[in-house]
Amino acid sequence: TPAPGRRGRVAFDLDDQGRFGVLCDHSQAPDLEWLAADGTSLGLLQLPPVAAISNSNWELAGPAWVGGARFVVAGSWSGRMETTVVYRVDFERRTVERLATADTSPIQALAGFPDGRFAALTEDWFEHSSRDGLAFFAPDGTPGWRTMESGYGGRDEELLSPEDLVACGSNEVAVLDNIRHTIQIFTSDGHLVRLMDLDTVWKRPVNYPTDLARDGEEGFLVYDFNAAEPLVRIRGDGTIRAALVPRYAGGQRISMRDGARRAPDGSVWVCDGDTLLRLGGDGRAVHMMEGAVERYVLSHPSSFAVAPDGRIAVADHRTLVVHTYGPDGRRQLRCRPPSIDFKETERVDHIALDPCGGLVASIRGSPQRQLVFSSEGGFVRDLGNAWNAVTEERCFRPDGGCWVIGYREIHLLDPTGQRRILLTRRPDEGWLAQLKGG
Repeated sequence: TPAPGRRGRVAFDLDDQGRFGVLCDHSQAPDLEWLAADGTSLGLLQLPPVAAISNSNWELAGPAWVGGARFVVAGSWSGRMETTVVYRVDFERRTVERLATADTSPIQALAGFPDGRFAALTEDWFEHSSRDGLAFFAPDGTPGWRTMESGYGGRDEELLSPEDLVACGSNEVAVLDNIRHTIQIFTSDGHLVRLMDLDTVWKRPVNYPTDLARDGEEGFLVYDFNAAEPLVRIRGDGTIRAALVPRYAGGQRISMRDGARRAPDGSVWVCDGDTLLRLGGDGRAVHMMEGAVERYVLSHPSSFAVAPDGRIAVADHRTLVVHTYGPDGRRQLRCRPPSIDFKETERVDHIALDPCGGLVASIRGSPQRQLVFSSEGGFVRDLGNAWNAVTEERCFRPDGGCWVIGYREIHLLDPTGQRRILLTRRPDEGWLAQLKGG
């Protein structure tokens, strides 16, 4: 049967048959779902609850495929004692087994081998510093070779800022470094096979690479966060084969979670936190996983506003859609932003509800956008920062006028948009005195 619409999909991996292991982080009750390539649900197994853990610094890593219908997932938390657990999830046996990973540092990322072994990037936290490491484990979790950062001297085999790793073949892992902008390839006994300097071979600026996956037998998929073209497909020598901007079918950028993965049939998949999407050659989504949450459903509420008449507006930080509801809770409008090339970091951070039924959604970015929507929910125009160069927010008055609040100034506009009052910030406590009684 098709998998039901689910939220909280935070990471995924594929096996050698193109089936998905998808990690869903539901607060203190994470689970792993197993999906066929068409979205058919093949199973779902609950991971042990973490409700007994009082520390909020709980982090999950994985899933990583380790052969058959098996995946490994790690959970780490730090407090007075750093503790890490690794679970092997076997969908054929329907078991969740805790592995004996003794004295393991908190795990940040996992990579699996088909014979059951796995590798991990680790990070130990101290009072004023942290230390990164790379470790290999046997199928039962027994630790093998391990190296820890011990100061940086510029040698190729050193770890500076490892961010992600992926298995290469049967005995090597590739490690992505987001400060050096390199990919280091190590054998399971710690020997450095080679190093790719992305700054040298890409022939374009490298921004902040955070995720790594295989792209065929020799290539890689690199996710370069907040770059103009963030999803980069590279050959085995590091040169760029293609650079893409992952987008929904309507053109809006996809805010990706956990990078991208290539399936055995060559297709490339990404996750936006709820939905698994298959990308076409131009980066646009050509398929949405069966049963996934519909794009315009309110799934990640962020900023909200309440009008004097009881209307409620809530923005979704995943889609930038503003949903409005009446005083009785019934949905009224879905205000969808235009097909602007929004960056992944841009969010609706303020909503102003117009007494006539429309609204203005402020999207913080460079430049800041002030998107005006009509009382029917249609996009009207982008006001930009019309009155304040740095930032501004609008607050409507019952008569249709509005206050425009900026970093240095406050403007009062009448219903026609003409300015009636200008207040400029002064280094005293009396600069708002003229508002008394008004």
